[in-house]
Order: sequence, then C-alpha cells, then structure tokens
Amino acid sequence: MQSGRTGYRRRRVTSALSALALATVLSSCQGVGIAGSAVIAPSTGPVTVTPVVTGTTIRPVTAPPTAGYVVAAAPPAITVHRTEQDWWGVPVDVNHQSSLTSDSPVDDSANVYVQPTTAVQPKNAVNFDNSSTGKVWPGPGLSGHTNGQIIAIQDGEVYACSGTVVRSAAHNVVVTAGHCVWNIPLGKPHSRGGDAMTQLSEIWFVPGAANISEPLRLSADGVPELDAPDGIWRVDTAYSNHRWLESTWITRSGSGIDRTERMHGDGSHDDVAFVTLRPLDGQDIEDVTGAQGLLFTPTAPTSPDLNYPTVVVGYPAGTPFDGSTQRYCASTYLRTYEGDSYSRTASMPCAMTPGASGGAWFSGFDQVEGVGYVYGVTSRGGDGELTVALLSLTLDYPLYRRVSAA
Repeated sequence: MQSGRTGYRRRRVTSALSALALATVLSSCQGVGIAGSAVIAPSTGPVTVTPVVTGTTIRPVTAPPTAGYVVAAAPPAITVHRTEQDWWGVPVDVNHQSSLTSDSPVDDSANVYVQPTTAVQPKNAVNFDNSSTGKVWPGPGLSGHTNGQIIAIQDGEVYACSGTVVRSAAHNVVVTAGHCVWNIPLGKPHSRGGDAMTQLSEIWFVPGAANISEPLRLSADGVPELDAPDGIWRVDTAYSNHRWLESTWITRSGSGIDRTERMHGDGSHDDVAFVTLRPLDGQDIEDVTGAQGLLFTPTAPTSPDLNYPTVVVGYPAGTPFDGSTQRYCASTYLRTYEGDSYSRTASMPCAMTPGASGGAWFSGFDQVEGVGYVYGVTSRGGDGELTVALLSLTLDYPLYRRVSAA
C-alpha cells in the first residue's frame, strides 16, 4: 500500500494556466480563475469563441444542493445477467474472450463488459508504445468526441477535470472521478460525524474541449466559453458508490493559489462518479458523440493483478501543460497494489498533472475506430505516476445499472 499518495484533490489558481506550479501529488481537479457572471443555464449548443481574458470576478454562486443519495448499509447484492443483452438494453458480455494483451487471449469470465457504440475490432486493438510524458492525444475515431473536460464552478472558483461518455440505456452518462463533482468533508468522513458530501453547484461537460482560457470567461447565461465542437452540456446529477460518499475526507494545506487538498479514508480509493447530462437541442449526448465501453472488475485486495495494456487520456493543466489539449500516457505494464483493506488499485508511469483526474483508463483500445473499454479513471498522481480508481464489479456495476436505467 502506498501511504504517501494520499491524493492532491484540486487547486485554486489565479495566474495563467501555462504558469501553474506543478503539484507534487495529483488527484486532481485543477483550479482556474473565472470571469463574467453566472446563472443557472441548460446545456448549450456548439460554439467556437475567442477566449477573452478579463479581471471581472464571478458573483457568489448559490448554495450547493443537499446530498442526493441514499447510503446503503452494505454493498448491494449483485446479480450478473449472463446474456448478450442485459435487462436495461445495453449489450453486456460476461464471458468475454478478448485480446486485451497483444500476445494471447485472456479469459475475463470474472468481469463484466459493456460494449461501446462502435464495436472494437480486435485487429486494431494494438498496444500503444509505452509513453509516460503526456503526448498530445491524436483523437482517433470516436475518442475525439467522447473524451472531454469537466468544468465545475463552486464558491466563485472553477475547477477542471476530465471525463468520458460511456454507453448507457439513458444515452446521457459520463464517467469521471468522484472528487471532480463532490464537495468532500474536511477533517473526518460522514461515517464518523463529518459533513455529508454535496454535489458541486454547477458542473459542465465539454466533449472535445479545446482552448480553455485563464481566467475562464462565462457567457451572460453562465456558460463556459471555449472551443466546443460537440456542444457544452450541463450536468444534472452525480452518483457515486456508498463507500466513497461515506468514508472519504480531506485535509488542506496552504492558502490561495498554493492551497492543496488531500484525500484520505477507506473510501478514497473508490473515487468514481457517474454523472447524467441534460439534453441539448432535444438530443442526448450519446446520440451526438457516441460512447465508450466499460469494464467492471473485482477490486478486492485478493483479486488477481491487472495485466491490461493501458492508455490513459486526460486534460492535464498543471505545468508543463496548460489544460487546452487532450494528452495521453500508455503502458503495457501496471503495478497493482492494495489501496486499503477493501479495494486494490494500480498505477503506471505518467507525467500528467492536475486536470487529468477523471480521465479514462482504456484497455482493448481500437486505434482506428477510437473505442475501447474504460476500466477506471485517474484518481491520484505524483512522482511521475498516475493511480487509477477501478470500476468495481461489487460497488460500481450496481450503481451503473441504476444510473443507466434512469
């Protein structure tokens, strides 16, 4: 277990993104300044604007909503439907014979797969060359539309993370990190008398986002202004598993632009959230962008080590990156270790910085069609490594079923 990687959560920044100080530990909403005034607004259509830097500050946002979840006494029972078509209308294959490694097929019968909207072609699922520097993501096929930036506004500050459209019956689901969309209690978790988590006040998802400015400018309707070829979508509701909601807490150090927040607690390694998006021009996001597949795995510390060649995509915003471009790292080897007494985790070499949190960890990625299976999201980082929060078969699969059917 890595005791030192408690997790940098997010950071308030008032200088230009290109001048951001590098966080030593990433978990990682990256804060940016904000200009303009904001009101609640629905999803907005595709726009391309020239970002304008101003000194205007946002007026305080309204109080966040009360906690919108019900805490289960124990993980809900799981029933795996061993058919190609599951009850909520999304193709699922739990007896998957895949080529997640290029050398030989892997028997993944213990896992659950949700297929992307465009089928993975095994002949195209060739491993990326190992790369840890955060190269520009080429955005092949669907991935140029399904991967995007999470922009959250809370108490006059803006935080940037990453997220991915994933397939669902509701056609409106994005997966990201829990810390990208929730206010986390300070000092102690809710299970020990701390505050309940609440959803951040205003959250937007921008697929294929580019050229985010610092400070971020908002339209008169409170909509972030940046290049958005597939529109700017308003998040409706966030969902996370009960261990994350009840057992995670943070500590803070520093102030102003040097303030950091570190995640602690048994739930902190279950740092996953599914969010639903409001319709845009009468359409759901999956019908506009397509959607990636999902892979839910056993995450108990005694589970087998992960051996999936992996590509990680996100929007790092801390130095030397500026948050305006999708970046990636790739590795044919993961280091699996015990995150806590309940959940394992894994890490890989990668220099991406704050802002990359919530970005997809893909396996079986088709480099032509640009589709693959998201089996986790970036949660922590630092010292040249990123750490994943895995999509748990026990915790997150039942949650996904509920969100997908909503």
